[in-house]
Amino acid sequence: MGKPRASTPFSLRLTAAERARLESEAAGKTLGAYIRERLLGEDAAPRKRKGNSPIQDHEALGRVLGALGQSRLS
Repeated sequence: MGKPRASTPFSLRLTAAERARLESEAAGKTLGAYIRERLLGEDAAPRKRKGNSPIQDHEALGRVLGALGQSRLS
């Protein structure tokens, strides 16, 4: 047996007014987390975030990208 398959996404089309309403009701939560909570209740399993960013020093990356932008290299 191989690795268990990742959960599959579910797509939902909303009108602009429906999305705006949900975003205002979410009150700082991500829209996906808010919708999961509303559909599945307070005991909805939290989503696991991948925190393994290859970037360790974002400030240094910003300085390098700024210097590259000013170098006029195409």
